[in-house]
Amino acid sequence: SKPHPVTHTEKPSKPRNFELPPAFENSSRVNAYLRSRGLSKEVLSFCFQHALIYEDARYHNAVFVGRDANGMPLHATLRGTTTGNTFRQDAPNSDKRFTFNLPAHSESQTLNVFEGAIDLLSWATIEASAGKNWRQHHLLSLGGLAPLALNQYLKDHPEIREIILCLDRDQPGREATQAYIEKLSSQGFSVRDEPAPSGKDYNEYLCSIRAERTLSSNTVPSIPSQTDSR
Repeated sequence: SKPHPVTHTEKPSKPRNFELPPAFENSSRVNAYLRSRGLSKEVLSFCFQHALIYEDARYHNAVFVGRDANGMPLHATLRGTTTGNTFRQDAPNSDKRFTFNLPAHSESQTLNVFEGAIDLLSWATIEASAGKNWRQHHLLSLGGLAPLALNQYLKDHPEIREIILCLDRDQPGREATQAYIEKLSSQGFSVRDEPAPSGKDYNEYLCSIRAERTLSSNTVPSIPSQTDSR
């Protein structure tokens, strides 16, 4: 007799709810790692205090938390913190519409868009170091180049009229920028392209600034004036 075809009668499983990875008792390793990437104490302190970044208990990864417009965590990206560790992935059941973001602390019609969370925080560090208000406008990390998170953020913040694209300077980043400019301009947004002045992205640019300042301070020490009191 011929074999009967296999039929699947099981009901599809319901999507599981998103849960943040368990947190370690402190975030000292994550803080040290992110400080080594050039990020400022001011910016990191804000993120730790508001549970936007923390250290996971099992592997001591950095966890970047994405929240919706109501502050509900719905996404998390985990990143390795040890030297040479390139591990990076989203936590299970993360909703890619709600990637890492920092809403403006007051009314703003401007949104700055980055590929990754560290690029976003590097830009914020540069602004803070220059004495500027780094929370003046909305800041969004796409978690790559896909438009899902941007579309959701614009839906949740209809007041936004200006979008500043701060994507990478490599070929994928430049191609995505041009595509976004065409699409968003056709939708009536004012769009500007502001990648990092040098380097692949804003973190490379920030690290180069830090290195130049360190080199300068090491090679050109301050010389006491002959009139200094002894």
